[in-house]
Amino acid sequence: MSSWGHRQQTKYILTAVIIVAVLLIVAVYFGFFNNKPTCFDGKLNGDETGVDCGGSCLKICEADQLNPIVLYTRIFQVNNQPSDGIYSLLAVIEDPNVSLYAQNVPYIFKIYDKDNVVIGERKGEVFIPPNKIFPIFEGTFKTGTRVPARMTFQFSDSPVWRKAVLSEPALNVLNENVTVASSSARLEALLENPYPYDLSNIEVVALLYDENDNVFAASKTVVDSLPRRVKAPLIFTWPVPFTASTSKIDIIPNTPYEDFIPGKAK
Repeated sequence: MSSWGHRQQTKYILTAVIIVAVLLIVAVYFGFFNNKPTCFDGKLNGDETGVDCGGSCLKICEADQLNPIVLYTRIFQVNNQPSDGIYSLLAVIEDPNVSLYAQNVPYIFKIYDKDNVVIGERKGEVFIPPNKIFPIFEGTFKTGTRVPARMTFQFSDSPVWRKAVLSEPALNVLNENVTVASSSARLEALLENPYPYDLSNIEVVALLYDENDNVFAASKTVVDSLPRRVKAPLIFTWPVPFTASTSKIDIIPNTPYEDFIPGKAK
């Protein structure tokens, strides 16, 4: 091989080595010295308030979470047949987190007799809206001839909190009307969607209060679909007449965030 050819070959090899070296230096620099903070790097950086949580990260730091509060529970007898006891169960919960919500949070009611023996359980899941007091209602709990003496309620797993980037729709409840017959009671109202988008899967619980501001009756219905700017009828029924006079009514809709998609205003 001529000396000129040898020099050219050496030149090509040196060029390739230099290019590889430059690429390695760039990779090392960006890998170790110019790392942008992420929510998955195991470090407290960026605008995080904890390691990989808080700030712009989706994960909520434990220090920023507050547990939901069980304000009170109630158990109501639905029928007057002692040989076939049917009851409904109510828990009223407060989420003190101003901007955090949780989906599909499991809960359990436990009902006990006077001897503190468990009669039965009722399990379910609930959407916890941010910064709101809301009811959890379970109907048609059958106890047979056993008489409930007390009830407990608890969440059976810790909520997975998320940041609320949308506000829960504030629906309007209109034209509330209670009628009591000799063998039943009924509450009717209208639920109005004032928004320019459709809603669905709205659980609505009605609470009726006596003159001492105690809840003496409760019921639930579900509105499967509520189109934009439409009113839907609400009907709650009880198979026995009320034994107290109604001094106040709370009708509380609960609309999970995943069940509505804002559309374009018309």
